[in-house]
Amino acid sequence: MSTRVLSPAVFGECMLLKAVIAVSCLLGLSAAVLALRLRRFTGRSPVPMLITAALGGAAVYHAVRLITLVVGDSVVLPRLAAELLVLLVFLAVNAALLMMGPLFERAGKAAQERAESEKRYRNLFQNTHVGVYRTTPEGRILMANPALVRMLGYESFQELAERDLEKQGFAPQYSRKRFKELVERPGGVSGFESAWITKDGRPRYIRENASAVRDKDGRVIYYEGTVEDITERKAAETELKNSEERYRVLVELSPLGIVVHREGRALFVNPAAAGILGLKDPESLIGSRVLDYVHPDHQERAAERITAVAQDGVVAPPTQFVYLREDGTQVDVETVSAPVTFQGGRAISTVFLDITKRKRAEAIEEQIKAAQKMEALGRLAGGVAHDFNNLLTAIMGYSSLLLEQVAQGDPLRPSLEEVFSAGKRAELLTAQLLAFSRRQVLEPTNLDLNRIITGMEAMLHRLIGEDVELVTDLAPKLDLVKADQAQMEQVIINLVVNARDSMPEGGRITIRTKTVQLEDETPARKPLEVKPGPFVMIEVSDTGEGMSEEVRSHLFEPFFTTKAQGKGTGLGLSTVYGIVQQSSGAIRINSEPGIGSTFQVYLPRSRATRPRPRPPKAKAAPAPGTEHVLLVEDENAVRTLSRKVLEGQGYSVVAASNGVEALALLDAHDGPIDILVTDVVMPEMNGRVLADRIRTRSPDTRVLFVSGYTDEKISIDGGLPADSAFLQNHSRRSV
Repeated sequence: MSTRVLSPAVFGECMLLKAVIAVSCLLGLSAAVLALRLRRFTGRSPVPMLITAALGGAAVYHAVRLITLVVGDSVVLPRLAAELLVLLVFLAVNAALLMMGPLFERAGKAAQERAESEKRYRNLFQNTHVGVYRTTPEGRILMANPALVRMLGYESFQELAERDLEKQGFAPQYSRKRFKELVERPGGVSGFESAWITKDGRPRYIRENASAVRDKDGRVIYYEGTVEDITERKAAETELKNSEERYRVLVELSPLGIVVHREGRALFVNPAAAGILGLKDPESLIGSRVLDYVHPDHQERAAERITAVAQDGVVAPPTQFVYLREDGTQVDVETVSAPVTFQGGRAISTVFLDITKRKRAEAIEEQIKAAQKMEALGRLAGGVAHDFNNLLTAIMGYSSLLLEQVAQGDPLRPSLEEVFSAGKRAELLTAQLLAFSRRQVLEPTNLDLNRIITGMEAMLHRLIGEDVELVTDLAPKLDLVKADQAQMEQVIINLVVNARDSMPEGGRITIRTKTVQLEDETPARKPLEVKPGPFVMIEVSDTGEGMSEEVRSHLFEPFFTTKAQGKGTGLGLSTVYGIVQQSSGAIRINSEPGIGSTFQVYLPRSRATRPRPRPPKAKAAPAPGTEHVLLVEDENAVRTLSRKVLEGQGYSVVAASNGVEALALLDAHDGPIDILVTDVVMPEMNGRVLADRIRTRSPDTRVLFVSGYTDEKISIDGGLPADSAFLQNHSRRSV
């Protein structure tokens, strides 16, 4: 075998071939690596690896063949060219595969992501609580997820798919036609609320987002959307709406005034609150200051209460205030305040009740209780005075008889005069008790109170002393009153003396008179127990110490006094009360500690005209009596005294202790009975019945009724005949 030496050109070609072989080997290795990478994104398929391995192996094989041909003994150019061409083809394919590797990798990632997305969609479709559907425009259900199947009460999609939405879809009050119009608009429908009918026929309220899917020609292929079950939310909204409606009705129809306010300004006012404050439109109060409707005397206390509720967040307990209506009149209210949340912020709700009528009823009830108490005290005082007067009659009568028989200078006369003087003082005490009990016999006449006050002015100055100023403010042309003059003088004296005693350091007493008209609804008449009409008022005011409410509540009770022991009997004002009540009048007191007191006496106006003054008549001495008198008196001491007095005046007297005994004596008496003198109130038979029976037997007998006091049963206007002669026992007359 001959050795062949390569020329430089051939040697260069061999070097090129070696480089090609090296590159092909590298490409083969790269293809293998690429195959390994593609294997992860093609589901671990071995096909790419096998292809690239085969290509790489083929490239190596042909490279070896090419080297063999080059380094062999002979060079066959056609074979060399063919091998080189094949090798280049394999190299080109490997290079192409290497360049397409990233594309395969991206395609693999996309496929993997698509698979994962489809998996997530399937999970979401199967497991979401929101219903998902696809339906045809004709109402056939193409797809529905389990949530929608359960929502509509079906067991499976196949069962639901048999449903025709055109006939069985929406509740009667909702229209599928309207839904189709909305869903086929651009953008579909979002938040559409309606009600679908479940399998058992009940409505389920839903909120739907849907759109129409069209083909390339714009025709609607199907509808698809999501459905949220809002039945519970709708029920809660309905309950909330009903609750708000109930609250609105409760607030608007409530008799309680309700005001919600913040920082002193009204945010909400219900109709009752507006009505209590004298307004028709609650809206007119929005924005107003709530304290403007509180009485000035109560504003400070109300402001402190509001501050406490706002700062401490506590509920203020029921408290009574005085509010002012729009017209300025006062209204009594009871309020409760509490913190609330209103319009997104903290506020205060004040609820108040108009208690004006209740307060008025309580005041009337108190007046009734006071009247009942005073009536009971009056009966007690009257009974005591009556019994005491019987004793006084005997004491005063016998003292008077003894004084007539004992000459001046007799050693016994001073003692008798002391007894008589003590009886006179006791007589005054008894008269005061009788005045309080309203059981005196009055002698009413038409009086000019201005004239009486003017006539008493000098005496009043002496009573009150030099350190007290007396001022009179008498109304000109004052109307007359019909009353007992002595009693009116006693009223004025007692009121002035009471005023003086309230000013130990001196002061001023003012006496005013005027004619007033008391109507049904005027504040001036409310505390007075009198009928509406014209009245003459006497007002006595002082600048003294004033009285507390506790003192005022006992002021007219007999023997009640705030003076030191021995400084007063406690009968002065009780006497005034009795006289005023018996004169069909009323009395009112305004007094506070430290600001003095004002007594206002109201007496009915008389319609009589002022009488002309007449000269006084001379009193003639009484002639001695000659008639036969039947004396009937149940009190032994009074009967004995009366008999002695009558017999001392020349009368022939037959005495009896009661009506039955008097009739028996009358039957046994031979002579006539000219005069019947009888007590009015007696056991077994009263004076009037006795008089009627005696007049039946002896029509010419004259009757004189005698009593120490009268009430409605025995007054001339009530119990005795109008033409009866009536004599009040002297010891029971007021002074």
